[in-house]
Amino acid sequence: MINIQRALWVASVAAQVLLIGALISRGLARRFPFFTVYLAFEVLSDVLLMQIDYRTVAYAEAYRIYAFATVLLRLGVACELFERICQYFRGMGAFRFLIAGAGIGLSGLFTVVTFRPHLGAWLHFPQRLVLEIERWETEILAGLFIFTWLFFRLTVAHKPKFDLAVRRHWAIFTVYLTISSAARLGLILTASRERPVLSINIAMLSGDCLCFFAWLRTMRNSRPERDERVSEVEITKAELRGQELLDVARWIGEAARR
Repeated sequence: MINIQRALWVASVAAQVLLIGALISRGLARRFPFFTVYLAFEVLSDVLLMQIDYRTVAYAEAYRIYAFATVLLRLGVACELFERICQYFRGMGAFRFLIAGAGIGLSGLFTVVTFRPHLGAWLHFPQRLVLEIERWETEILAGLFIFTWLFFRLTVAHKPKFDLAVRRHWAIFTVYLTISSAARLGLILTASRERPVLSINIAMLSGDCLCFFAWLRTMRNSRPERDERVSEVEITKAELRGQELLDVARWIGEAARR
């Protein structure tokens, strides 16, 4: 089973590399910069951590930095995606922050009820609150996107036509977070015993690989990001139109003086 786990890990890294290439080649890296950076960081971290003996203090320090950076980047990916979703609903304005707050609040409550973190420690050590947020971020974000989908589906009469990349990115990212949450719940229920942990890791890596290949197919089938730069011909046409308007204004002024 260890060989299966290693093979799935290699497949996961390879899929992420291909996905990064697809994002860059299709011009979608400019549209999803946090997602691109997150994938690149995951690949780089996996390769570097494999070079360090996991029984050393150096590995523990490196993994601590990796875990902290992953929390920030994953949060950036979630904010980026949520903003992309809301841009299809006109007049959202500050209301999108209310939706995000409600989703995070309900997800946090669901997490507390389901996983029952040690809430009493928050009152004694403020840094414990930060650790708990890092620990349960995946579950909260998964709940946020599920709540957002339910909210728009049940309250919005005229559904907007989402871009393929945004719609499927929303669905796949939610599944990706849900897989991580389910794996964490499995570890808690099995008390982190060795054999169940290996089975859970294999299941999680299999799900992650499916998500990465689904992302890869989505990004390859998405329309390339349109280049917003204006060509020289368009600039020349704009200058000519501007000159014509100036000539008309000058003619009107001369006519008025007569």
